[in-house]
Amino acid sequence: MKKNDYGLGNAHSLTAYVEQQVANLKKREQTFQSVFEFVFSLDNNVMAEYTDGNRVYYMTYGECKKSIFKLTGVLKRTMSGLPKKTLVGIYMDNSPQWIQIFWALLRSGYVPLLMNKRLNRQMLDEVLETNKVGAVISDGDTFNVPTFNYKELCDASVKETDAEPDWADETVFMSSGTSMKVKLCIYDGKKICQQLYNSEKIIRDSKEIRAHVDGKLKQLTFLPFYHVFGFLACYMWFAFFTRTFVFLNNYHSDTILKTVRKHKVTHIFAVPMLWTKIEAGARKVIAERGEKTNSKFNRALALSQKLQNAGLGNGFAKLAFREVRENLFGESIRFMISGGGNIPKRTLAFFNGIGYRLVNGYGMTEIGITSVQLSNKPRIINTGSVGKPFSSVEYRTVNGELAVKGNSLATFVVADGKKRELEESKWFLTEDLAEFKNGTWFLNGRKDDMIVNASGENICPQFIEERIDVQGTECALLGIPTDDGTVRSQLIVSVDSKLNPEEIRSEIISQLKTGGLYRQVDDIKLTYEPLIKGSEFKLNRKRIKADILSGKITFISEEKQTFSNEPTDSLKKHIIKAFEKALEKKLTDDQYDYNFFYQLGGTSLCYFELVEEIKRDFGLDMLSDDSKVLYSVNDVYNYIKENISENTMEEFENGKLS
Repeated sequence: MKKNDYGLGNAHSLTAYVEQQVANLKKREQTFQSVFEFVFSLDNNVMAEYTDGNRVYYMTYGECKKSIFKLTGVLKRTMSGLPKKTLVGIYMDNSPQWIQIFWALLRSGYVPLLMNKRLNRQMLDEVLETNKVGAVISDGDTFNVPTFNYKELCDASVKETDAEPDWADETVFMSSGTSMKVKLCIYDGKKICQQLYNSEKIIRDSKEIRAHVDGKLKQLTFLPFYHVFGFLACYMWFAFFTRTFVFLNNYHSDTILKTVRKHKVTHIFAVPMLWTKIEAGARKVIAERGEKTNSKFNRALALSQKLQNAGLGNGFAKLAFREVRENLFGESIRFMISGGGNIPKRTLAFFNGIGYRLVNGYGMTEIGITSVQLSNKPRIINTGSVGKPFSSVEYRTVNGELAVKGNSLATFVVADGKKRELEESKWFLTEDLAEFKNGTWFLNGRKDDMIVNASGENICPQFIEERIDVQGTECALLGIPTDDGTVRSQLIVSVDSKLNPEEIRSEIISQLKTGGLYRQVDDIKLTYEPLIKGSEFKLNRKRIKADILSGKITFISEEKQTFSNEPTDSLKKHIIKAFEKALEKKLTDDQYDYNFFYQLGGTSLCYFELVEEIKRDFGLDMLSDDSKVLYSVNDVYNYIKENISENTMEEFENGKLS
C-alpha cells in the first residue's frame, strides 16, 4: 500500500504525521485560527461519512472548508447587529453542519457556546439570560433570544461568497448539570493547542489507538460534540489528524450496530452507560441459550483474560469469541475509550476478554481530557485505572481529593455569576477521590458522594457498588437524611421485572456479607424504575436523591402507583404502536402501565428511538421535561394529551397521521 493511501500527506505513518502537525503548530500563534488551518490542511481526505439508510454519502475536508467560508459570509450578514465576541449558542446534534457552524462562528468573530442538549429548558434559558447570549443556532427548538435554524443558514450559503474573517479565539462549554447547577468553562485557542499536543505521546505509545483498517481510521460520533469529552477527544484530536467521522442518523441500538459494520468504524469513544448496556445485552443473549452455553462462555472468558494477562496476546480471544463480536460491532473496531464516569471492572474485562480494546479515561469540563489508560496489559486495563496524566498536566492528591494543574485547563470558569481564572501554576481541586498505586491512577468516587452514617463512619458509595454483581440490576448507594438529623446509607437497586425481588435482595445481602460490607448499608430498597434516566449519560446521585425525597420513585416494597387505562382512541393506538416498534414486540392491555425499561425489557438506546419518534410525530421532546416520569404508555399518553396542539390533535382524530 502506498504511503499516501492513508491520507497523511508526505508522512510515512500516522505517528510521523502527528509529530509533524504538532511541530508545525508550535511555530504558529496558539489560536483557533491556526488550529483551523491544520485541521483543514488535506483537502482530499474524507472528513465525514453518513447514510440515509440506503446510500452512503461522503464529505471531504476541502468541501467542508468551502462551506465554512460561505457560512462565514451568511453569519456576518445575518448577525451584523451583534458585537464581536458575543456568545452565540449552538443547539444541535452531531452532524457535518455542526462542524461548519462551529468554525464559521469563530471566523465571523463570535464565541460558540456549546449548548448541552441534555439539560432541561429552565437551565438553558437561565444560562442564555444570565450570560447575555446574543443568539442561538438550533436544529429545531426556539429560544428567548434570536434563534436561527441551521438548515436555513446552510441553504443560504449556497450562493454566498466568502467574507473577510474576523476570528474569535474562545469557545464555551456547559457542565453536565449533575451538580444541579450549570457552570460555563471557557477555553481559548492556546488551551486547545495544549490539548492537541498531548496527542503526540498518546499516538506514539499506543499502536491500537493509531490503528487503521484498509488505510482508514474512522471515529463514530456517538458522544455529542457539545460535551468536553466529545469535542476534545472525539472531534478535535481526530480532526487534527484529518481522519474520518462517521455520523449516526439516530441512537437506535440497531442503527448504531449497523452503522459501525457498514462503515467499518475503527474507534468508538463513549460513556460507561453504553458499554454496560451492551455487555448486559450480550450476556443476556448468551444466558438464554442455556446453562451449558453460559458456563462455557464464562470459562472461555476467564481463560482469555488469563492468557492475555500472561502476555500471550489476544489470539485466543480473536478466535474463541468471533461470533460474539459479529453480533456486536464486528471486526473493524480497533480502540474504544470509556469516559465521563465510573465503569465497572467486569465490563472492562468482558470487552477486553472477547477481543476488543476498551480502556478508561478521565477528564471533566473544567480541566479537559487529562489522562487515559494506554497499557497493553489487560490485567492493568481491567482494574479501571485512568492511566497517567498527560504531559500538559500534573496530578496530586489533597486529603484524598485529586488536584490537577497545567496549561491545558479551561481559561476561565463561570459559576453562580462569578468568573474565575484557572491559573496554570495553581492546583484545581476536582472533588474526585483518587489514589496512585502500582504506577497508575485510580478514581474512587466523588467527594460530595461520600456518606457519613449515624456512627460517624465514612462510606464510599462507588467502593460498595462495584462489589455488587447481580445480572439485571443497577445500584446506587445514597446517604438519605432522617427525621432525627442522622443519615442512613440506602442501597437503591433497580431490577428487571422478570427477576424475583426477594431473590435479588438475598443475593445482594450475600455479596455484601462476603465482602465484609453488610454493616455499611442500612437499607436496601428495590425499584422497577431505572436509575439513569433517558436524558442522562451517567448516574446522577443528586437527582436520584431528590426524586426519593420528593416521592417520585416508587419502591417495590411500597404501594405501587397505578393508573387507569384510558380508552384506546387513535392517539393511544399511535403511542402503543410507537412503543411496540421501539421494543420490537406486541403489548397487551395490562402492560400500558408497565415501565419501559424493567417491566418491558427496553434499553436506553431503544428509549432514544421512542423519544425521537414522539418528537417527530408531535413536536414534543420527552427528555426536555425532567419533572415528569415518562416510562409507560399511559405516562406518554397523558403527557401528550396535556401538551399537544389543537391542530395536531385534530389530525389524529381525522386520521391524517399514520
